[in-house]
Amino acid sequence: INPPNPAFWVRFSAIFNSLFIGIILWFITKRLWHSPKISFYALLITIAAPIFALGSILITVDNPLILYWILFIYLFILALETRRPLYWYLSGIVFGLGFLSKYTMIAILFSVIIYLALSREHRFWLRRKEFFLFLIIASLCSIPVILWNYNHNWIGFRHLQGQAGLSRANLVKSFFSKETLLQLGEFSGIQSAVISPGLFIIICWSFIKAQQI
Repeated sequence: INPPNPAFWVRFSAIFNSLFIGIILWFITKRLWHSPKISFYALLITIAAPIFALGSILITVDNPLILYWILFIYLFILALETRRPLYWYLSGIVFGLGFLSKYTMIAILFSVIIYLALSREHRFWLRRKEFFLFLIIASLCSIPVILWNYNHNWIGFRHLQGQAGLSRANLVKSFFSKETLLQLGEFSGIQSAVISPGLFIIICWSFIKAQQI
């Protein structure tokens, strides 16, 4: 059965995902700062970003990625604050769904490990069974991506390697090559444009201030 106006239903998922991104963002900021005012401004700034406006109507792999990314952050915060194992296991499932959407999701896994390793308050999680079960669940949910790449000569990962300008023969040299640094500058410029230059500067300034707290 072919639904009427299939283009609408394809794009509807982008609208649906964006709605939940806003809702989850509200709950994250409210839980961290206990202020509806801060939550409102955080949501307002996010909506004002050009990339969010376009992503709300254009369905790409980034749309579900952002949804699972921000949902993962919320579950991770709940896992640390409540210490309930359920949130660790749900985080593993959400990570797997995000990785199925786009390989970039792997970056948040490294961020979690680094954060736990550097945090005196939460470092003990690295020795708890909940964390290892989280990794197992996340790995199991990521199996379809690994199997597909295995059956297709790792084309997905080789594509990312090519985009990053990394040579298998000399990974370190290619990473610090002039071409890679130029690509990094180009990428930063594009990110500034899609987020909006003013907001991009505020975000960078916020990261610097956060390190001083």
